[in-house]
Amino acid sequence: MKFRKVLVFIFLILLSCEGFAQIKAKGIIVDTVKSSAKKSGKTYALIFGISKYKNPAIPQLQYADADARAFYHYLINSGIDSNSLILRTNETATYGEFWANIDYLTNIAQQGDKIYIYFSGHGDVENKTIVKDAFLLPYDAPRNVYPISAINVMLLKSWIATWSSKGIMSIFIADACRSGNLAGGREGMEAAANIMKDKWEDEIKILSCQPGELSLEGKQWGGGCAI
Repeated sequence: MKFRKVLVFIFLILLSCEGFAQIKAKGIIVDTVKSSAKKSGKTYALIFGISKYKNPAIPQLQYADADARAFYHYLINSGIDSNSLILRTNETATYGEFWANIDYLTNIAQQGDKIYIYFSGHGDVENKTIVKDAFLLPYDAPRNVYPISAINVMLLKSWIATWSSKGIMSIFIADACRSGNLAGGREGMEAAANIMKDKWEDEIKILSCQPGELSLEGKQWGGGCAI
C-alpha cells in the first residue's frame, strides 16, 4: 500500500511556478506568495470540503473541510480576489450549490481565464450498474443510489470540456477519501480511481491517490490527509 505525502505538497506540484514564502503542514499557515510570472485572465475557484455528512450512514471525516479552507486561503495569499472564490464546507457544500456554481462560472468565465475545482470529501461509484460511474459525495449525498444527489464525475467532465472549448483552463483537484462502508464496497475504491485518472480534454487534474492506493487522513500527517 502506498501512502501520500501531506496534501500541501500537491499544491506545490501544481503551483510551484508561483513560489511560496512559507507554507506549513496542516493546519496550514500560508504567508505571502510571491510571483514573477506575468498573469493574464482572471482566476476563479469552486472549493468544496465535507467532513460532516447529513446522512449518518456515510462515515464522517475529520479534515476535509479544513483542507478546503486551507486551499481557499492559499489562493487568497496568491493574490486572487476573494470575490472570485466560492468556498462551501459541510452543510453549505450541497449538490445544488455545486451545480449552481458550475453554471455560474460557465456564464462569467472568458477565454484566457482559469478555473479551479477543488473537492475534499468522499468519492465512490454506483455499484448496481454495469458501467461504473464515479461520484463525489456532497453534504446531502444519499447512502446509495448516487444519481439522486451525488456529483457525477462524467457530467463534471463534460462541463470542463465545455470550458476548454472556450479557451478556459481548468484545474481539477480531487482529494476524495474512500471508505469500505460506502455503497461501492472495496471495488468502488479501485473503480472510482480509474475513472478519475482517465485522460480528460485539456485539463490539469490532481488526485489524492491512484488506482491501488488509498487516500487516508490522520493526526500523524499534521492534522490532515496524506498519500
